[in-house]
Amino acid sequence: MSEATDIIWRVQNVKGQGPYLGPGRPAMGFDHSLESGHPIPFHDTGIKRFIIEGKEFCGFESREQLEQWFLTKELKKMIKAGYKIVQIKGVITARGEKQVLFIPEKAA
Repeated sequence: MSEATDIIWRVQNVKGQGPYLGPGRPAMGFDHSLESGHPIPFHDTGIKRFIIEGKEFCGFESREQLEQWFLTKELKKMIKAGYKIVQIKGVITARGEKQVLFIPEKAA
């Protein structure tokens, strides 16, 4: 990899799926909206574009940013459903006010 490696915080299951995509999503009941404080990347200040499907993922620059996005009760619900808080090596491709987009190291 020619670019610097970043450490990204993310909530995902063993298949690498986040709580907004994949089979767990309906059970989690999360909403991507400006009103919920969980904007899609296109609406997040600093990103303002869509994810490059199959290549980029959403995550957080710090544990603190992750904990600002998810309430403690939401994190507990996700952990009970099989999700984990993980740190992933990758390259941050866009920084928003609430989240980052990144390409995992193995995919870069």
